[in-house]
Amino acid sequence: MASARTLHVRCTTWEQVEVFHTRKLRRGKLLSMKVPFHSAPGSEVTLNLELPNQVVIVIEGKVLKSSPVEPDPKATKPETGKTWLEVELAGFTEEVIARIRRMAAGDEPDPEPEIVSEEPAPPLAHGDDAFYPRDAARDSARDSARDAGRDGANGPASPGRDLPFGDGDDAFYPRDATTGGGKPSALPNHADDPFYPRGGVNGRAPQSPYGGLASPAQRGGNALLIDFLPADERVLFQHLTGELRRLRSVAVHEVLGVDRDADADEIRRGWMDLVRRHHPDLVARRNAPAITHLAEELTILANRAYDRLRV
Repeated sequence: MASARTLHVRCTTWEQVEVFHTRKLRRGKLLSMKVPFHSAPGSEVTLNLELPNQVVIVIEGKVLKSSPVEPDPKATKPETGKTWLEVELAGFTEEVIARIRRMAAGDEPDPEPEIVSEEPAPPLAHGDDAFYPRDAARDSARDSARDAGRDGANGPASPGRDLPFGDGDDAFYPRDATTGGGKPSALPNHADDPFYPRGGVNGRAPQSPYGGLASPAQRGGNALLIDFLPADERVLFQHLTGELRRLRSVAVHEVLGVDRDADADEIRRGWMDLVRRHHPDLVARRNAPAITHLAEELTILANRAYDRLRV
């Protein structure tokens, strides 16, 4: 079953919010808009309405009508692949409207924004996390190797060391030529990676955007970035939205994860780490304009923080 599409409407003023739900919506819940994808009638759609105070209201809906947009032959840039959708926003209730008007009047927003779903689950091992999908065949082979005596030779596995890939024979973990073992002993300090000079940030090994895996420089210059982001578009949108709101609310040096008095090298490494985690190329294949926009905003925020700190 295909995941529900996500639409994003951003209002920078409360007047735009008022116009949206009084004029743009017909009969209070019917939204007609042109989108760059096809969605069949009956499909579920999620509308993320971003308010001027950066609160995002998540509204569930369903596609009632869908018709392709015929390109205008006279247009200099004819639109292709566009679709007109009529969506019934069942979740745009009177309670939601009342809440929006309270915020427009200056009242504080609810303690928990709509983008936060249920109470977050406790931290999971990488193999069970939605951000690190588990591969059954790979994990079975890894577990078999472990049962065959790997634990007996190397001792019990340390907490949190349940890596998403096996050791030694995996392309992401080159075998150690000196010891012959599969432990990537050279990776924690990223000594051979030009993006991570030895010593890390503030004397600590930096948190790699590849979840502890070898970097593209260690796997070859033409290696693709690894996408460890959620597969579900709504989960990904909420993840990126939350990250953008968090980074906008912290001090500029905290955006890059460095100390206030960090030197130029630490600032550069912090900037590279942030950009590689949120680069638009990681989400481009999803063909979701709202998600791509969030990744671009995160990249712009990282670049601005870098420019301010390196002066």
